Amino acid sequence: GANGVAGEGQEPQAAAEEKGKKAEPEEASGEEKDRRTFWATFNTAQTGQAKADSVQALRGMKELASKRILAGLLGDSHPEVRVAACHLMDQSDDRQGYFIQPLCGALSDRSLEVRRTAATALGDAKLNKKGAIQQLIFALNQLEREDGKNPAAQQEVKSAIQASLVKLTGQRSANGAEGKDPAKAWTAWWE
Repeated sequence: GANGVAGEGQEPQAAAEEKGKKAEPEEASGEEKDRRTFWATFNTAQTGQAKADSVQALRGMKELASKRILAGLLGDSHPEVRVAACHLMDQSDDRQGYFIQPLCGALSDRSLEVRRTAATALGDAKLNKKGAIQQLIFALNQLEREDGKNPAAQQEVKSAIQASLVKLTGQRSANGAEGKDPAKAWTAWWE
């Protein structure tokens, strides 16, 4: 009857949940729980800043699923969230270089603060330095071609890019060119 059907529906579900618990290592289930808590907090946050604050819940997570969430936050509509994600990527122990490509993409973000934070994070790259250097030089050239709606912020981005290039290359500057056109100097150094 009806009780038998309800029982049948519940037992396989309970058995499947129990199997899932046994199949996952303790650390994985703990991190999965933390990801669920993050999503609940993030999705109920009322402001961009509240969403950005919730990103800190991902700190210290090492699983690929967690890294994917963090990288995916670079597509969020709130610049505060994208900045928070860049900061957290910079502070993460990214031995596999997973965050290099997403951070390189953030170098062309519409927010200059996101670009500056991504450039700074790339300066700490341990893997794929060549790719990071190439993208930083490209971003520096892009900035040179943009109009100067916010020259002070653009200069901060340029400074962050140059600082990261110095850090990654070990050069004090590109071909000794300290001032006038760092984009051309770094491009010439690269080629």
